[in-house]
Amino acid sequence: MANSLSLILLPLLCLPFYLSVIFDSIPYFRGPAPWPPEWQWPYLPTAITPMVLAISICIIFIYLLALHQTRLRLISLILLSTLTPIILVLQSRAGLGVLIRRIIHPDLNGHFTAALSQSNPFTLLSHYPNLVQAFYMHAHGHPPGTTLIYQTLIRLSADQTQAVFLILAFTLITQIATSILMYQTLKSYTKSAYGISLLWVLTPAVNLFIPLPDLLYSFLSLLFLYLLINRHFLLAGTTFYLSLFFSLSTLPALLLFFCLSLFSPSTYSLLPLTRIHLRSLMLGFFLPFLFFSLLDYNFGATLYVVLHTQTARSYGLWLLPNLLDFMIYSGLPLWFFLFATFKRLKTKIPLLLLISTLTLLTLSGFSRSEAGRIWLPLMPALFICLGTLPQMSSRITSLLILLLSTHTILLNLFWVSLW
Repeated sequence: MANSLSLILLPLLCLPFYLSVIFDSIPYFRGPAPWPPEWQWPYLPTAITPMVLAISICIIFIYLLALHQTRLRLISLILLSTLTPIILVLQSRAGLGVLIRRIIHPDLNGHFTAALSQSNPFTLLSHYPNLVQAFYMHAHGHPPGTTLIYQTLIRLSADQTQAVFLILAFTLITQIATSILMYQTLKSYTKSAYGISLLWVLTPAVNLFIPLPDLLYSFLSLLFLYLLINRHFLLAGTTFYLSLFFSLSTLPALLLFFCLSLFSPSTYSLLPLTRIHLRSLMLGFFLPFLFFSLLDYNFGATLYVVLHTQTARSYGLWLLPNLLDFMIYSGLPLWFFLFATFKRLKTKIPLLLLISTLTLLTLSGFSRSEAGRIWLPLMPALFICLGTLPQMSSRITSLLILLLSTHTILLNLFWVSLW
């Protein structure tokens, strides 16, 4: 009965938002005010093509096929993680060339420009608190991890063109790795792990911001949870440090996932956390901290500088839009489904932890705009929440695939997530 109700209710809930995206009837969904100094995703309509329905039908077919062929699941996740963002870029107004522009243009990325300006990785690390203040765009507000990776890929390349393609390849590898990790993590929570992992592959934030490095931060936060629930505390501690070495946006997700790992994924009872576990976690954090300190990298000074590089925007103006942006770019149909089936959740703990974290993060004023991209490390928590439902039927999963792929494609066609 609940499933039948969802089949009727979900499309009715999603339809007003779809129409708003197409006709821009509620511009507030795109943000409270235009830049500068605030932010709105630009509205630039593009014609709807039959691809909207065709893509959804193809993905549903793949899902139903792999549902009874276990060996096809990883293959389908790899293929869809690779093809979905490429198809969306091809479908967009800019075409494939925009991927290169998003890497090399200092006002869209910044990490590539920063990596080009610093040929010596040791100099980059030792002088980072001073250097970062002169970096462009996203590099200006991040620790050195991403710039260091870009710098390494540039050094491995014969020229800048080859470096750009290496960065694109690295982005796709991250895309695939995150989808597989999502599947492996969800298997501890639910028998519907494959279907929910496919929904992750279709999430707007996962696809519409490539090749910006935010998905890498999401991978690191999810890896932290995976290691914790499998009781690999030493590696989890190392992952905690590395996550902060790449982006401070991972910190809320890391704290949320630590709290979540205190509960058994199968029974949701409290798990024992011994002194040995905590010491292993702390040692895992301390080892990379010591390694980079020996390279003269000042972890504390970097955090201080990065925390003081926020854009001057209105606090009150962003309280609601941040939450809206996160829900839209993580997949509004999934939120509707969760709230519609709230009473059927086997445990409310993951959802309450996620809502509490989002509320505290919003009230902190740490991010003011683009929460759908900046808070991407938190998004795996939404899919863990879906994993607390009783096993999802193939009909419900197929409907969610249809609604979410439509949602993502419409955002791609009518809103400009990136030029």
